[in-house]
Amino acid sequence: MATGQVTGLEVCLANVRKIEKAFADEAEKTLKKWGGDIIDKSEDMCPVDTGEMKATGDHKIEKEGSKIWVILYYNTDYAPTVHEKPANHKVGQSGFLRIPFNSGVPKLASELAAGLGKAVK
Repeated sequence: MATGQVTGLEVCLANVRKIEKAFADEAEKTLKKWGGDIIDKSEDMCPVDTGEMKATGDHKIEKEGSKIWVILYYNTDYAPTVHEKPANHKVGQSGFLRIPFNSGVPKLASELAAGLGKAVK
């Protein structure tokens, strides 16, 4: 093969890398939006005493190699206890993050499929 000549295999591999990057970009965009939506819904269900815990609800994207995931959290020491311990709250309820997470998983799956479909077009 002469220098500077591009083979069909090289073109194919370049296209695979392009699609791989588009997949990763779409997945990250979808996870960011979904994570924000879940936190918003969970804040509507979050028990409120002083409002401190509700104000700490957030999400972030983490990546390691080809893996990507979203972390949903409330940043107080007592958030796990309030979340897991059944109690009658004046405002909100226990399971305030789990409930919107579980009900949002089907939407995440369909949004990821749609986003990844766009990436290959």
